[in-house]
Amino acid sequence: MAQTPQSTVVLGSLIYGILFSFLQIYAETLAASPPLTILAGLICAILTVLGFLVLGNVAVIVLGSSHEASWAEAAISLFAAIVIAGTVHGVSVTTCFAFSIALLYAVARASHWINVSSKRRR
Repeated sequence: MAQTPQSTVVLGSLIYGILFSFLQIYAETLAASPPLTILAGLICAILTVLGFLVLGNVAVIVLGSSHEASWAEAAISLFAAIVIAGTVHGVSVTTCFAFSIALLYAVARASHWINVSSKRRR
């Protein structure tokens, strides 16, 4: 069952806030060892995708259902996640960027695949 844009914004924002809080509470612990620093970058990359999801759905609510998410939403969410990663450790910024690019590419490919398969069914 598909979610409405409003419920997606609420749920995505809630998860974003929880992950952001986790990163801020455990910033010293995450910065203490290299594997945890990389984990912090991965969590920030997940924040990138969640931010992209929330911004895209807010745009759909404001601009109408014909709006498609663009690179602007991706850039804004990536910038926010990189700033958050910078509060943990410098290496987290690099890993956040790398993981974010990979995850945004996967989202773009999945979106393309879903759009192509839905057009074939018509």
